[in-house]
Order: sequence, then C-alpha cells, then structure tokens
Amino acid sequence: MASPFCPRPGKLGELWDRDVLLATKTATVFDYVLAAELRACGVDMSFTLCSTWITGTRK
Repeated sequence: MASPFCPRPGKLGELWDRDVLLATKTATVFDYVLAAELRACGVDMSFTLCSTWITGTRK
C-alpha cells in the first residue's frame, strides 16, 4: 500500500510534467521529512555521497 506522505518517484515525474513548481516543492518537503526521520533513527548523513555523483546523471 502506498503512503499518501511518500510519493512514488513516478508520481513526482507526472507532477513535474503538469506543474514544475509544485513538483519541486513536493520533492523538497518529502526530502526534508525523510532526512528528519533518518536523523531521528540515528543515521549519520554527514558522509553521504551526492546521488548525481553516484549515478552519473549530472551534466
């Protein structure tokens, strides 16, 4: 079951196609909540690699 608070990446892509600003705001809020939850669980993200560096998607 999908959570209403955890948008699937595909849904963010669909939202981007319709409304770039809303998609950006939605992704930002999602990322903030995700980071807060990980921090609350004791996950140290100070050494986290940039995802664009890992995937090579940065142009």
